Amino acid sequence: QATVEPGLLAHHLGRAGEAKEACRSWVAAADDAGRKLAFAEALANLKSALAAAGAIADEKERKAEILEVQLKLGATHILRAGPSSDEGAAAFREAHALAEELHADPQQFQAAWGLYLKAARSRKFEEAKARTEELHSVSARLPASDLEFESLHNQWGIAYFTGQNTAMLERSAEGMRRYERERHHRFSYVFGGHDPGVCSHCVQATSLAIAGRGNEATPVLDAAFALVDTLGHPLTLAFTHGNATCFYELVGDLTRCTTHAHELAKAAAKYDYPLFGKVSAFFLAAARVRENADPAAVAQLESHFEATYVDYGYIGVYPGIILAGALRASGRPAEAMKVIERLIADTATPEIGIFASETWRMRGELALAISADAIVQAKKDLQTAVRIASAQGAVIYEASARASLQKYGLA
Repeated sequence: QATVEPGLLAHHLGRAGEAKEACRSWVAAADDAGRKLAFAEALANLKSALAAAGAIADEKERKAEILEVQLKLGATHILRAGPSSDEGAAAFREAHALAEELHADPQQFQAAWGLYLKAARSRKFEEAKARTEELHSVSARLPASDLEFESLHNQWGIAYFTGQNTAMLERSAEGMRRYERERHHRFSYVFGGHDPGVCSHCVQATSLAIAGRGNEATPVLDAAFALVDTLGHPLTLAFTHGNATCFYELVGDLTRCTTHAHELAKAAAKYDYPLFGKVSAFFLAAARVRENADPAAVAQLESHFEATYVDYGYIGVYPGIILAGALRASGRPAEAMKVIERLIADTATPEIGIFASETWRMRGELALAISADAIVQAKKDLQTAVRIASAQGAVIYEASARASLQKYGLA
């Protein structure tokens, strides 16, 4: 017996005045579209679901259906445009208010998780920490469930975004140990758009590199890709290539950086995910700049900077550090300083963040590149870089900042 397409069924149910059933059929149609990565279609179906939910007569049922639709809207906006999506945040705020009103703890957890990720990606760390505390509180009210793993995902995530490298190592290692594909992969479609087990591997690799243990990191990334191969989840594939591209640029392995950037571009084209294509172009240019400061590559960095820094956002201020370094190498230190000053101004607490110490180190070095008389500012900025890196357990960045102090005779 042939089944009726959910969107067509929803249309007829709506015309028949069956608002609740129409809403759920529109949601089913959105889920079908989402599985095909047809995000524009999924969003259109969810907007129809929201309209249908608004026509439900019973107030409690109406609010409960609207809550579920808003959660799906938030998740779908993240899948389509990344966690920095303003539309996604707006949907999660609506869902959060309804969940609190209805005392719906699992739904409040999901909404708070989405709002935490938006805040962390935007470097609003006080708000992100408040959401983390809320997630811990809500999780404690829930009976034992797989959401405990997403609470752990949040813990290694907030440690990553705020640059607490020791906590990154510990929490992501715990995530690697506790991850069970059959139980936890389903969260890829709800929290952040990527598999949490793969995420724990990517964060572990980055934290090992920052801790000065880069030789241990490549096997961890290899294990992440081995897991990706078992999942068949395109967005996790793109996410992992994105992380590997950044990781290998960070450690200076430009061959592997370029290889993963090309793979990221292929995934972006195959699955119609243009943001990852821009991130790929940015890192391909970064690798070229490292080799010879090619002016065309610097121009390519500039053209894809906003998408990588603002829209992608998973790597904090690192795109700005790359761009500033390229501008300086091209003999444009004043423009490089403007980039660094923007990074500092964009962050509510500029001494917090995974690459915060590098921001201050570059600020000190650029001050001297612009004016040899800027000794006082440069020394203060470089000492700030040392202090931040030391507190974070960022071994490679502490060594880099101390080397800068020595290089300029400021130690």
